[in-house]
Amino acid sequence: MNEVYLRMWRSFHTYDSSRPLRFWLHGITVRQVQDWKRKAWRRIRLFELNRQMACEQFEWTDKAVLQSEMQHELISHVRQLSYKLRVVVILRYFHDYALEEIADMLQIPVGTVKSRHHLALKELRKRFDMTGGDVYVH
Repeated sequence: MNEVYLRMWRSFHTYDSSRPLRFWLHGITVRQVQDWKRKAWRRIRLFELNRQMACEQFEWTDKAVLQSEMQHELISHVRQLSYKLRVVVILRYFHDYALEEIADMLQIPVGTVKSRHHLALKELRKRFDMTGGDVYVH
């Protein structure tokens, strides 16, 4: 996190005030993670959803239990994707970015994002078929 804050501080002059701060900060964060991965420093866990779900109190119904189990299974499958595919899935479905915004954030062509998105969904469908999951990844 310190490196992200340093990079944010150093590149604050590049912030475009016509765009959301969140978008700019996510871009810095994603690029920093890519740098760390490329340089083989340390791996960063991209989400703590399992921990958060375990801490939250729910009134469990059959539907809630099934949905929770499905979410755990989906998150497990997303974590098994390659880094490039996983980033696109996380930004698209966990942060609700459009494909064009993801391309801008990752500084890659939109076609590459679309290709990675397609491959990730194909891989997730295949993994759900192998585990007998009834989920249709759309």
